[in-house]
Formats: sequence, C-alpha cells, structure tokens
Amino acid sequence: MRLTVIDTDGSVTRQPRFAELIASGAARCVPVRDLGHRLAYTPDHAAHFELLLRLGDLALSEPEVVFYGSSAFHHLTASLLARQSEPVSVLHFDGAPDWTRWPLETCRSWVPAALALPHVARIITLGC
Repeated sequence: MRLTVIDTDGSVTRQPRFAELIASGAARCVPVRDLGHRLAYTPDHAAHFELLLRLGDLALSEPEVVFYGSSAFHHLTASLLARQSEPVSVLHFDGAPDWTRWPLETCRSWVPAALALPHVARIITLGC
C-alpha cells in the first residue's frame, strides 16, 4: 500500500510526521500548491486537468492512502476514485456529509458523483 500526499495547501506537509515520511521516501508527495487556490471548493477545469497530469499513475496500480489538505479539497476524492478500476469502499472522515446535490462538483457535493462510479461500493462517513 502506498501513502501519497497531494500538497494542495501545505496543511499536511507542515505536520512533522508527514514531513518525515516524505523525506524518508516512505510517502510520495505530489506538489500542487501553485494550483491550490484554483482547486479549492470548486476547481476550474484547467487546474483540475493539470492536477490529473501531475498525479500520473496515482491510485492506478495498488491500494493507496491519500492525504490532500483541508476540507476545501474534498471534491478531489471523486476524481481520484474515477482513476480506480477495482471495487472500492471509501471511509470519509468529516464533520459534514458532503452529500448535497449541486450543479457543480464542490467540496460539499462530491459524494453523489463518487457513488455514481460503478466500482464504488459504498462511502462510509464518520464524524457527522
């Protein structure tokens, strides 16, 4: 299993334990802070496309645990899940369910998009 940090805002990489894991090579870090403000809450299409390019084979070859910053980036989960091909269950820790239905995928509406993927068996939300 791989551990990956998508560095959207520095909130994960500033934590000493994550910094140690990245420095030792035990965790992969994908730097995207330059896109962070364009990815937050509701991403613009060009920034989202650039993120997918930088991720490369992320979440395609083996089980992956991904950390990617504050709740402003929850909607990235659906894009990461779309890259999977094997059946998956998602454990979602949050103070809000993120189940709202909006015309755009946002940090509060990514769960319905993820559940629409054929290989997503369930999303379990803890913390609400």
